[in-house]
Order: sequence, then C-alpha cells, then structure tokens
Amino acid sequence: MREYGSIHINNTTVHDAPWWHNKGTGVRVAVIDSGMDLNNKIFFNKKISGAAVKVTPESSGVTAGEFRDEIGHGTAVASILLGYVPGIELFILKITEGTSFTTRQSNLTMALEYIINMEDKPDIIHISNGMLLCEDKKELEALIDQLAAQGMIIVSAFDNMGGLSYPASFKNVIGIDTTGEYNKDIQYDFIENSDINIRGCLKKSKLPWIGLEYMIAEGASFTAPIFTAFAARILEQEKTNTAGILSALEEYATRILRNEIKTKACSVPKEFIKKAAVFPINKEIHGLLEYRDMLGFEITGLYDTKYTRNNTRKFLERISCTGISPGFIHEINAGDEFDTFILGHVRELEKLEGQPYTRTVIDFCIKNKKNLVTLDFLPNYAEVEELFRESSLEYWHPYKILFDFADSNSGKLNISSTPTVGVFGTSSKQGKFSLQLKLRKQLAEKGYNVGQIGTEPQSELFGFDAAVPVGLHSPVELDAYSAVCLFNSVIKDVDARGYDIIVMGGQSGIIPYDFRNIRYYTLYQNEILLSNAFDAVILCVNADDDIDFIKRAISYIEAANRTCVCLLVVFPARKTVSYLTNDFVYTPVASAELQDIRGEFEHKLNRKCCSLNDEYIADYIINYLSSDGMEGQ
Repeated sequence: MREYGSIHINNTTVHDAPWWHNKGTGVRVAVIDSGMDLNNKIFFNKKISGAAVKVTPESSGVTAGEFRDEIGHGTAVASILLGYVPGIELFILKITEGTSFTTRQSNLTMALEYIINMEDKPDIIHISNGMLLCEDKKELEALIDQLAAQGMIIVSAFDNMGGLSYPASFKNVIGIDTTGEYNKDIQYDFIENSDINIRGCLKKSKLPWIGLEYMIAEGASFTAPIFTAFAARILEQEKTNTAGILSALEEYATRILRNEIKTKACSVPKEFIKKAAVFPINKEIHGLLEYRDMLGFEITGLYDTKYTRNNTRKFLERISCTGISPGFIHEINAGDEFDTFILGHVRELEKLEGQPYTRTVIDFCIKNKKNLVTLDFLPNYAEVEELFRESSLEYWHPYKILFDFADSNSGKLNISSTPTVGVFGTSSKQGKFSLQLKLRKQLAEKGYNVGQIGTEPQSELFGFDAAVPVGLHSPVELDAYSAVCLFNSVIKDVDARGYDIIVMGGQSGIIPYDFRNIRYYTLYQNEILLSNAFDAVILCVNADDDIDFIKRAISYIEAANRTCVCLLVVFPARKTVSYLTNDFVYTPVASAELQDIRGEFEHKLNRKCCSLNDEYIADYIINYLSSDGMEGQ
C-alpha cells in the first residue's frame, strides 16, 4: 500500500521561524469546547470571556458569561493555548451539557452561528471535538465556509478513533491529527492533497482538569491547540488567511508528505457524446440498449459479427429496439451518423474470430474523426490518448480512477451521512446493474435525488456520479487496504453532493461457491462491503440458489457490515453452462413458478423477496429506510 507519493525532509524547525518567539499578543481565539474552570490559577489575570450554548426540544439559546467546565476537557485545551501564547484573548463557547462530552451538531451549529453574528469576532476558532457522522454535513460546512470568508482561521482536531471527523475534514479547516513517530511538540508532518493538514506529536501530558485536579491525557484534542497557538504567533507577525497559515506551517514542518496524482483529467462521456455507435452487442452493450432512455445521448448505430447476429436479433426483439438495424462491423461506413464509437468488451471475440477489432476501430475513428470510448482497458492507453488528442478527438476509458491512487488520509474513513444502499449478489450475471438502473429510475419518479456509484465500466455512460471498475479485465489489482480506502473516498465525494439516497453496486458474488481456486474468491466484493456503513443491502439471488447458500450470504453481509439485507431480488431465469460454448444459457422461469420461488424464499429466509421485473422495488427500500421499516427488522 502506497500511502504518500513522496516525502520531503526539511532542514529547519519552527524554532527557526520569525514568528516563533511571539506570544499571540492582540490575537483573539474562540475555543468551542466543554467550557473552562476559572478557579485554576493558570487562568488568573488572563483575558477570558465566554458563553454557553444550549439546545433542547423546549428551548435553545446562548447565555453570556456562563461557561463553567463540568468535564475538564475544555480547561485542558485552554491551558495548552495559554501556555504557548499567553498574550491571546480567549473567548470560551461551551457546547456540552452536564458531564457528557458528546458533540451534537445542533450545539456546534449554534456556536458557529453565534460567532458569525458577533461584533468583536475572533481571529481564530479552535475546535478540539467534532463528529464522525453529521446529520447535515452541507449545513455545517456552509457555516465553516462563511466564517472563513469573513477572514477567520478555523483549527480542528480529528477523532482519536481513526475516522474522518467533522469539521476537521472540511476544506476551510486546518485539520490536526497525531503520529507516534515524534516525541517533541515542534516536530510535525505537513500533508498535501489530504483532508489531514497536520500530523503532530502524540504524547502524554499532565494537564489541568476541573476542581484543581490534573489528568494525564493524550490525543488530537491536546495536540491541536499547539497549532492554534502557532497560528496565533503567525497572525501576530502578519495578518493573513488560512492559506497563509498553512504556507507558514509547511515551511517549518519536519516532513512534507505529498500525494501527487499523475493521471490527467479526461472528459466525462456525457459531455461529448451526442450520437453513438456500439459494438459488439454483448452483456454491457445490452444494458446500454435496454436502458437507452436513461442515457444522455442517442444510440444511432449497432454493429455485430456474423457469429452473434442471431442472438442479437432475438435480444433486440425482446427489448423492442427494432428501429435500428444492426450492421456488420466490417461494413462500417465513414458516413454513418454518429460522433462517438463505444467499443465494448472484445477480447474474447478477438480470440474467437482472430480479428483485431480494437485496432480496426481505433484506426477507423482517427481516420473518420470519431470520438472513442472503450470498456476494455487498453495496455497502450497512453499512446491511444495521445493519438486522439493530436487529432482533436476525445478518447475515454473508465479506469483512470484506479491509477496512482494513494491513501493520503492515513487510513481514516468517512461515514456517509446520506442513506446508502448496497446492491450485491450470490453470483455473477444476475442483473445487478439492471437493478441499479431500475432502482434509480423508480426512486427518481418518486421525487428522490439519487446518487450512484458503479463497478461496471459503463456506469458513467449512464450518468453515475462515479465508477470503480474492478470487474472483467480491470487493469489494476489493488491490495485490500487500498481498495477499501479507494471505495470509501469515492463514497465520501458522492456523499458531499447532497443526495437523498446513494446506491452502490458490487460485482459478482459476495461469498465464493467453491474454494478450489483463488479465482472463485470474491475479494473485491468484501472490500466494497467493508468500505462503508451501508444502511441497507439488496441481495440478488438466482431462482435455483440453495437456501443454505443464501443464508450464508445474508449472514456474512450482516456480520461484516452491521447492516441488514432488507430485500432479495430473484433473477427471473435459470442459468446453465453450454458445454459447446462454455457460456451461460438462460431459460426464463415461468411466472407461476417464480411466484412460488419468491414465496419459499420469503418463508425460509424471513426476508422480503421480489423479482427483477417488479415495479415496486423502490417502495421496499423507502419503507425499510423509514423509521417503521428499520424498527421492523
């Protein structure tokens, strides 16, 4: 696992900084915490004022002058600040209630709103607490952004248990974490391209608590005030903003950890595709054709080979796509009406027919000024990109996200605040991708704003927010650590977009059918499952799946993720392997028999069960995610 792209060792320390000897004179710092015990003599003759925030179902408000610490945490934080910068003026905002040190978003929000409306605003806001799970992340970040726009510096400690916490993770906050690699306060890492800005020294300290007592304590809560103090010293030297503070801290960091993403940005397909031609008419292209009304472009050309023509004709009849007649790929014409060619998986077809279809399509596109999308990964993709760029054409493939990924957040994972539904299965080829499209469509029709993350290479062609294509012919084999961090970072990005619900789909089966070969192991499914706390899971099953096997799959999912498999979706066909072609042959299950299978699964597995063709899948999910549905499990 590569955590950082490069590490730079500085030859200077903060002792060399021109601001090192400053006392923070004239700098006003607001501390949002558990209050302060003013009886300790270390606070005598200091400039300290404050207020208490209280939010209850009956009433809410801010009471000036009442900020007595009943816990000790805020007292310890304030003592560290005054130890480093005795010249600062402190404004204490107590947001805890009683002896419980639980940060409630309502209290933190009211404290930030109070600061926004203060006449004599602080220069720095220090927050040695936060939340792993926000009720409304966008609301909280909007307040942070407003404070930053008013010129205030916000410093916040990360959660000690290892997760991405808020507000420390927000862009306009200097987020402080800890590392055990140092033993001096002046030693720290500065991290680029990360939610974590600073990793300071983790060490035990004797700190003043309440009632004139002292406690031995350690953690980010007590490392973060050191960097707030450094910020105060910098502000005394020169008035600056958050970027200026970060620049000054970077200059004197012990190490600078850089996470450099080398891949070049590429256009999203929907931005340049207006009319597309597709080849070959296989599983991935079937999805594009069957759900073509959900694409942001028109499919105007179908191309096939003589070996698959009969199957193609039957498929097009089944989905009522009779307006376009498929042509043979070797008869493709420059005058055919499309601007982009979508090339599906052709490796097996190339082997079977001995034809270099990929090279043929690339040459055709370059010669006839057509953009290109490939669902297969091309080993020479950089050469192809350059070729299309030189011809002022677009080339897109979905695998860029897998290259040069480095976890720059030290393994910290985000907990999604948006209800997230996972779609998994007991095997491959069960219609999981079709189910994701159906679910989005049904939810959208009911007025829900749906975010989607796919693992199929064609996901982004349907407007998915992101795709991590780890299925067939994926070019990169991520280790488990990297895969979990990558999936989680993608979910985090989509979570920040304000959707009502997020749907994420997996690949193949969740547990192996067989243990004779590593290729039977469904490793990426486990990493997807572990990457997020899913609120609900839909499990796709086959009509002839063994009951005990489905039970094992349900038990595994629910044990590994602390979630609930709230719905089983039966694939309405039986699959058998043809001994001639070594491929699946599908036989539809009669309606009456399918109803019996659903009834048996519901009875023996104690789960709601429907067919892939049902029109009320979204209703099941909405009912489950509602309070009544959650309580019913």
